[in-house]
Amino acid sequence: IRFLKSQLGEVFRVLEATDGEKAVQMAVEHLPDIILCDMMMPGKDGLQVCSELRAHEQTRGIPIVMLTAKGDEKTKLDLLKSGASDFLAKPFSLTEVSVRLRNLANTRLHAKLLALQKEELRRSQAQLKETEALLVRNEKLASLGRLSAGLIHEINNPLHYAKQALYVLR
Repeated sequence: IRFLKSQLGEVFRVLEATDGEKAVQMAVEHLPDIILCDMMMPGKDGLQVCSELRAHEQTRGIPIVMLTAKGDEKTKLDLLKSGASDFLAKPFSLTEVSVRLRNLANTRLHAKLLALQKEELRRSQAQLKETEALLVRNEKLASLGRLSAGLIHEINNPLHYAKQALYVLR
């Protein structure tokens, strides 16, 4: 933990947890952009931590990179099934860890930006629908005004003739 924190601390803000329980608790509390988790930890193992984080609404979308000493196919499949975004076998290259974390963090950042843009588009769409409804209502009122003006004109013509006839009779 100390080695990874010292090396990755230059690029990332690193929070550390010493066991699986604390890892889940800290992830829910701090909502990090990415989680680097060891497969073997005291208390809960990496699979349990990964499954719990995927079960929480708040931490569901956070990328999780698992470190494992086991490189067999079953372990890899178990990690992916539990929701891990990526995994690295020990011994690992610090450069590879850094690059993978940076790539996943960038992907997460772009996903957040996309979600913000989507919400902005949703608000704009609601505003457009509201404006459209207002325009339709105004057009209906304008049509009603033109119709009533036409009716009044049609009524005024015979009234005008009747008025002229009364004037002549008087």
